[in-house]
Amino acid sequence: MYSKLQERCEIEFERYVAGVYSSEPDHCGHVCASVPWARGGWCFTKAGIPGLIREIRAALDARIWFSKHGPGWAQPLPLGEDCVAMLRMGGPPHLLGLYAFSLQLMNYDYLGHPQLYDFCCGVMAHPSAPKHVRDDPELKAEFPPQPLPGLCGRLVWFGESLTS
Repeated sequence: MYSKLQERCEIEFERYVAGVYSSEPDHCGHVCASVPWARGGWCFTKAGIPGLIREIRAALDARIWFSKHGPGWAQPLPLGEDCVAMLRMGGPPHLLGLYAFSLQLMNYDYLGHPQLYDFCCGVMAHPSAPKHVRDDPELKAEFPPQPLPGLCGRLVWFGESLTS
């Protein structure tokens, strides 16, 4: 599965990049193109193309990495708007949505961001976690509460140098 996903992500990356470069600016100089994290597209300026391409690559690389290192129940790594639907659910999907959103806010730095297990344990220990999450006995058993330095009150990890 890993190699098929990697191949698919490479094809998607090429398609996204082609779309970015073929987009024409509107009267204000803004360009809209398809990106992995926004179904309706993403608006940017032509000057922002290099950064946008790095972000697209990072999102797809994170999905590839997660397919190899993340648990089977959490596949594939949700990107962008897919996280929102998961946040409305309970149990493990809720935690996965929080993780994916936090990872997105860290520009998909999957090596610098805590892995899913550590992140979920941190959420379980955080006083801002929803009661339905903190009090879920199955989640407590799978993800024993353990404080995670850098996890803020919005349940987003911003690094250990920033405190909640």
